[in-house]
Amino acid sequence: MSDFIPWDEKIAIPDLHEDRIQVWRLNLDQDAAGAEHLRALLSDDERARADRFYFPHLRAYYTLVRGALRILLGGVSGREPAKLEFAYAQHGKPYLPGSEVQFNVSHSGALGLIALARGRRIGVDVERIRNMDDSEAIARRFFAPAEVAEYLSLPADQRPAAFYSCWTRKEAFIKAVGDGLSFPLHQFTVSLKPGNPARVLTVENDPKAARRWQLVALDPGEGYAAALIAELPEWEPECRVFDFVDLPRG
Repeated sequence: MSDFIPWDEKIAIPDLHEDRIQVWRLNLDQDAAGAEHLRALLSDDERARADRFYFPHLRAYYTLVRGALRILLGGVSGREPAKLEFAYAQHGKPYLPGSEVQFNVSHSGALGLIALARGRRIGVDVERIRNMDDSEAIARRFFAPAEVAEYLSLPADQRPAAFYSCWTRKEAFIKAVGDGLSFPLHQFTVSLKPGNPARVLTVENDPKAARRWQLVALDPGEGYAAALIAELPEWEPECRVFDFVDLPRG
């Protein structure tokens, strides 16, 4: 797994290199002033979407994630964060017109992840680990048959980690592909056994697809599982902690 390190540079976002994938961890448990500060960066549409959340903490989480995304994209693209305009692909995946910078966002509980790459598709997913009585039923419904078989072959104490490893890796993959729910989760397989490297193993009807992707497990913090995927050629993850206290100016 890749560890997240504190980010000490407070003035500029680090350069985004072609052989690196930046992954930023966001602690969304911030005071109201932090979210209000970032709200000014959002578009009218984003502010309207934030206001549709019934619970205040969900409004704050959305505002913090979108504000941080704008700061990071502004830093690596050389544009003003508040002036960024997003477009959306056929299945709703956002992108930045006129830029080779690719990005993906995920959040669960009070933790968010933002992944940035240059010139390659990426996907990231994070999930808060919870005890679920119906995990086997969910696996049988959504996992590929080979994944279900491997999951059920594991000792009971290894199944929770395997379940979330599988789930985050599959979610990251479909987010990177950009097809959303139109790409069924059971039509491709990933590794899930604890201790084994993260990999895309097979993709139905496309034998070469698995060899076009590099998948890594992330360690975003206790109680969470996460995965990052991006197209080859080979790359290395750069995992940092986003600082809401001393916000960079990009």
